[in-house]
Amino acid sequence: MKRFAKYLIAFLVIILLYIFCIEPNIVFINKKTIESKKIPVSFDKMKIVQISDLHIKRFGLREREVLFFLKIIKPDLLIISGDFYEKEENLKFVNEFLDRLDYETYATLGNWDYWAGDTESLIRSLKNHQIDILMNENRVFSRGNDSINIVGVSDPYTGHDNIDKATFELDADDFTILIAHAPDITLHLGQENFDLIICGHTHGGQVNIPFIKPFWIPSKTDFVKGMYETKWGKLYVNRGIGTSGITARFLCPPEITVFTLRSKN
Repeated sequence: MKRFAKYLIAFLVIILLYIFCIEPNIVFINKKTIESKKIPVSFDKMKIVQISDLHIKRFGLREREVLFFLKIIKPDLLIISGDFYEKEENLKFVNEFLDRLDYETYATLGNWDYWAGDTESLIRSLKNHQIDILMNENRVFSRGNDSINIVGVSDPYTGHDNIDKATFELDADDFTILIAHAPDITLHLGQENFDLIICGHTHGGQVNIPFIKPFWIPSKTDFVKGMYETKWGKLYVNRGIGTSGITARFLCPPEITVFTLRSKN
């Protein structure tokens, strides 16, 4: 009986080490192909990479791992969909991470970016790093004579989004990507339609126990992780990079998503 207890304790220690120390630092790369007749031929095979929910508390192993993979992937466009940090004092570590980015980048703010306090410092830092922060705005991303639309809303979870403002004067005939920190943006959509909606926020549940619904999902929607077909278009929920609440992940490792556009023309 004592031997069994020792084995059980050893097993629990290993599981806890994995949950708190190992899986949170194993960054996975998920690849998705997005096909559409609306994608111009000049955009065929374009790589759009999404990272989300960095929750940077220090410039450590996980942040270095993300940067290493980005160098390998070489994105044509990088999207950061909010939650850079949880405390203003960690902005110095965010800057250390941003200093090492060398990609055309769009970003939106997340709920923690607002809760942390002074968003102006973060926005100023993003702009200083030539990151285009979309706060209920849209951009035309061009290649030669062709273009696609990039729409970004401020965090819908905290009610900072304004989809009407974000889509103002948008040419809906062009391939359009909507960036929103949280899938809760769908609660604020009406007849709008997008070719791809990119979100984060949920961390994929962060701790997933088999056969049990994740107990930590900060969203009023049923969109937890992965790709969904919705009446507003394809919606993808990224599992995020960092952690919030508890610094643990189980069966839900950090994620970098690579969307490869394919023209059907």
